[in-house]
Amino acid sequence: MKYLILVSINFLLIIQLKAQSDSTKIEQEKKVKFAIYPAASYTPETSLSFGAVAFFVLKNDTTENTENYRPTSFSPYIVYSLRNQLEANIDFDMFLKNGMNINITTRYFNFPDYFYGTGNNTFSEDEETFTNNAIFLEGSVLKSLNPELFVGLNFDIRHDELIDFEENGVLINSDLTGIDGGFIAGIGPSIRLDSRDNVLYPSKGNYFDASAIFYPDFTSDYAFSILSFDFRKYITLGNEKNILAIQMLTRLSGGEVPFYKLPKLGGSRRLRGISHANRYIDNNVFYAQAEYRRELFWRFGGVVFAGFGDVANRVSNYNFNDMKVIFGLGGRFRALKGEKLNARIDLGFTLGNESGIYFLVRESF
Repeated sequence: MKYLILVSINFLLIIQLKAQSDSTKIEQEKKVKFAIYPAASYTPETSLSFGAVAFFVLKNDTTENTENYRPTSFSPYIVYSLRNQLEANIDFDMFLKNGMNINITTRYFNFPDYFYGTGNNTFSEDEETFTNNAIFLEGSVLKSLNPELFVGLNFDIRHDELIDFEENGVLINSDLTGIDGGFIAGIGPSIRLDSRDNVLYPSKGNYFDASAIFYPDFTSDYAFSILSFDFRKYITLGNEKNILAIQMLTRLSGGEVPFYKLPKLGGSRRLRGISHANRYIDNNVFYAQAEYRRELFWRFGGVVFAGFGDVANRVSNYNFNDMKVIFGLGGRFRALKGEKLNARIDLGFTLGNESGIYFLVRESF
């Protein structure tokens, strides 16, 4: 029932304020577009949460009429719960005329979190709660060598303070890496091949990103590294109202990885339907997912999706006969008239009777 309430609240609020947002958004010579919408949700952990999300798109003359449409966009988001919990973040993706791409995510949150243990055989009934008071800044700075090839650096700066552990729980009595929170700062190389026709809502093209981030002990409380490979393909099915999106990702970590930085299998952009982003965490993760996207009417659209994946302590320990499988559906609302930038609500399920609901900005991949 709380899922239905969440979906209804968000879509009704979007429709209710549509006329107001259209009349107040900035469209100076059609180069800058802006809209703001309310956001509301309810979970047992946070009680009622409410806030706002904004959408900005700044067109770039050098890419507006090319095969690779890459406008600058950013989406501030803030939500506050009746239990005095706060989450605020900004997703920022800038494309400059000199070929630079600066992508930044900054986030602050003071919300309850869960720990289920590490590995792929944890149980939902073993969940423990704690509060993570964290702030982080992560992203990349890349330079284009040609219209589709980018090279540069990734960075990740973060501070975590973990409090409110369960009395006599596993966490408070363990020597798990990261239990004391702390500061980390990492940097590393990245190379990206990007032939997508539209970074906001691709209908064709490929995306491949290979990157590494190193957290040395002279900049971080924990010395570790993370290596990532992310491949995506977008296919137009008949016309641009019907899109098939496919993603395969693997992430490998090593060293003294704090448990809250271990690769995750679930979440709003990974295998939606796993009950919590921390439900399965370990040194390595692999998953593949596909999504069929369909424009319906006015600014509304819908999706269906499915995927599979798993975590493992070692790459050799993956068992493809025991992968976690998810499936689900979702709704889309085009936040800005004339721009394919969506607010989304997704409801996902697993074959293991878990489920999750997600209200966010932009597509999951």
